[in-house]
Amino acid sequence: MMPTITGQQPHFDVDSAGWNIPKNIALADPLFYKSQRIDLLIGAGLFFELLCVGQIQLAEHLPTLQKTRFGWVVSGGISLQSANHSVLPALSSDSIAQPQPDSFYDIIRKFWEIDSYCGSPIAQTDEDALCEQLFVRTFSRLKSGQYSVHLPAKTSFEMLGDSYDRAVRRFKSLESKLSKNSTLKSQYMAFIKEYLDLGHMSQSSRQHSLPQFYLPHHCVQKLDSSTTKLRVVFDGSAKSTSGYSLNDLLFTGPSIQPKIFNTLLRFRFFKVALCGDICKMYRCVRVTHPDQHLQSILWRDNPNEDIKVYTLDTVTYGTKPAAFLAIRAMQQLSYDEEDNFPLASKIVRRDFYVDDLISGGDSIEDVVQIRQQVKSLLERGHFPIRKWCSNESAALEGESEADREKTLCFHDGTDVMKTLGLYWDTKSDNLLFSFVENSHQVAATKRSILSTVAKFYDPLGLIAPVITRLKIFLQILWKDKLDWDEALPQSLHTLWLDHVSQISAVSHLKFPRFVIQSNALLEIHAFCDASLAAYGACVYVRSESHGIVSTHLLCSKSRVSPLKTLTVPKLELCAALLLSELVGNIAQTISSHCSYHCWSDSTIVLSWIRQPPSEFNIFVSNRIAQIQDRTKDMKWHHVPTDVNPADILSRGCTPLELLESKLWREGPPFLKLDPFSWPALVPSLTDLPERRRSVFILSENPDISYA
Repeated sequence: MMPTITGQQPHFDVDSAGWNIPKNIALADPLFYKSQRIDLLIGAGLFFELLCVGQIQLAEHLPTLQKTRFGWVVSGGISLQSANHSVLPALSSDSIAQPQPDSFYDIIRKFWEIDSYCGSPIAQTDEDALCEQLFVRTFSRLKSGQYSVHLPAKTSFEMLGDSYDRAVRRFKSLESKLSKNSTLKSQYMAFIKEYLDLGHMSQSSRQHSLPQFYLPHHCVQKLDSSTTKLRVVFDGSAKSTSGYSLNDLLFTGPSIQPKIFNTLLRFRFFKVALCGDICKMYRCVRVTHPDQHLQSILWRDNPNEDIKVYTLDTVTYGTKPAAFLAIRAMQQLSYDEEDNFPLASKIVRRDFYVDDLISGGDSIEDVVQIRQQVKSLLERGHFPIRKWCSNESAALEGESEADREKTLCFHDGTDVMKTLGLYWDTKSDNLLFSFVENSHQVAATKRSILSTVAKFYDPLGLIAPVITRLKIFLQILWKDKLDWDEALPQSLHTLWLDHVSQISAVSHLKFPRFVIQSNALLEIHAFCDASLAAYGACVYVRSESHGIVSTHLLCSKSRVSPLKTLTVPKLELCAALLLSELVGNIAQTISSHCSYHCWSDSTIVLSWIRQPPSEFNIFVSNRIAQIQDRTKDMKWHHVPTDVNPADILSRGCTPLELLESKLWREGPPFLKLDPFSWPALVPSLTDLPERRRSVFILSENPDISYA
C-alpha cells in the first residue's frame, strides 16, 4: 500500500528558459515548470478522448508539446547529462519506502554476483583510471599518520541543488519510527553519540558559500554480528532539487582487491589460518576540507530540540566511492611503509577482502609474525585491527580476549566463527553451512522461491549440486511463464514442498578448510559434465606425501542450461569452457607449484579440443580456441561417466544425497592410485559434428582474346 498516489510534480523546479515554447499557444498549465501538487487525476479511459491533433517537438532531449482539450501540455523527459529525469513522473521518491539491506532484490543481486564469478578480473575502465589519478593527486597523510582524501568528483558539485528540505522530511519520518521503538531509539542515539565521541563527526551549520549536501539516514540491524548490532546507513543517492544526488556526481572507483572467490580459495591452502577485522574501516580515513560539507546530516536527541546540522568528517558508508577510498588508503599505507614492514605490506594487498583479513601460513611461527607485522603496519595509519581468530590458539598468544573474535553457536551447539559469510569451526577446522527457514509461512510463488534459493551462500561451490537442483526448479517456473506472485500449479507446489523438506539438511554438510598435506606433491584435477538441465565443473586437490595420497574438493561452478535447446555435445563443450575458466583462475591464485589435469566423459569434446578451431562452426570454434588457450599447459583425460563427480553437479541432488556422496567430497577413487592406473585416454573421433563444410566452385572462362 502506498500512503499517497503521487507527490508534487515535477520533483523539482525545471529551468525552461531556453526551450523556445511558441508564444501563440495556450498552455493547460502555464506554471508546469514549478514543483507543485497535482490538481486532477484522469483515468486511462478518458485520456485518449482528451487528445487533439497537434504535436510540437521542441528539440532533441527536450519534452514534446501535445495539444489537448484543456490546452497544450508538456510531456516527456529532459536530459540532465548523467541521468534522464521525467518532467511529469508518476511517483515521488519520498513516497517510496527505504530499501532494506536484505530486501528481495539485494539478496538476488548478491546471489548471482557470487554464482557468476570465476573468470578473469574485469578490465579497468577510463573512469576507474581517472578516479585512481584523482586519489594519487589529492590524498594526503596527516601528522598523526592517518590518511585524508577528497571525494572523487566526476563534475562540479555546483550542480547539486538544495537537499535540506528533503533531508528534514526524511529525518522527521525517522523520528516518528524511532518514537515507537524505545530500544531501537536508544541504540540509534548510542551510535550517533559514539560517532561524535570518536571525532568522526562534528557540529556545523548551513553553508551558503560552499557546496553542501544533506545525507538522509536510516538504520540497519545485524543481529548475527558479534559486535555491531545496529549500523546507521547514509543515503548518498537521495536527490537534490536539481535532480542530482551526491552519488550521481562521484566516481565509484575501481575494484582493487582480489575477488572473494580467490581469497577463500587461497585460504584453503594455509595450514595455520589467521583472520582479523579492521574496526570501523571506512571511518579510519578522514575527508579533506571542504568536502566534509557534502556529507552533512541532521540530528537531534529530542523532538523538542532544534534540528542541528553535523558534518561526517570521515569516509562514509552510503557514498559511492567509500569502499574504494578506504581500501585505497589502506593500500597506500602498505606502499608507504613497505621498507619497514615488507611481509605485512604484501599481506595487506593480497589477503584482505574489504576490511576482513583472510590469511595464514605454514606454521604457527609464520602466522605470529604475520599477525604482529600486520597489526603494527595498520597502526601506523590508524587502522585498528581486532576480531582475531585462528585454528591454532597458539597463533593468537598475546592478544586480549576483547580483541579476539566472539564465537557464534551453530545449530548443534558447536562454537563457530563467520569468515566472509562462511561458518568456520576453528576446532575441527571445517567449513559448515546453515540455512535459516522463514519464521512465518510464506506462499510458494516464483518470488518467494527465488528469494529462498538466493539465501544460500556458497561462493566456493562446495554444496553446488544442492543449489543446482533448486536452480533447475527455478528454470521450470520460468518456462511455465508464471507471474511473480502467482500460486504454483499443484504438481510444482508438491515438488517444491519436497525440496523444502530437505533443505535444512545442508547444516549437516561439512568440508575441511585445509585441503593439502604439508610438504606434499600437489596436483589439480578438474572434471566437467553436462545434462540437458545444467552443466558444471568441479575441482579437486590431490596431495601426496611419503606414499600417502589425499584428495579433497576445492571448488565448483555450475550453470543451468540455456532455454534455447542445445545439443548435448555443445552443452558438454560449455562445461569444458567453464572448467577452463575455473582452472585458469586457480592457476593465477595459488602460489603452490602443481600440475593440472582436466577430465571429461565426452569423447566428442575431447576430440574437438585436439583439433584446430578453424575447422568447426562458429559456436564450437570460439569455445575450442578459448579452452585451448586457457589449458595449453594442462593435460586432458577421459573419465568414465559413473566415476565423474561433475555428473552429480550437472544433475543436482538433495542435501542427504550429497551427505552420503564420497565421490563428491573426494573425487573418483582412481585419484588415490598411481597415475598408471588412471583411465586410459580414448582415441580421437574422426567423424565429428559441427565441422565446417568445404565448398569448391569450378568455373570456365572462355578465351576472348583476339588472335
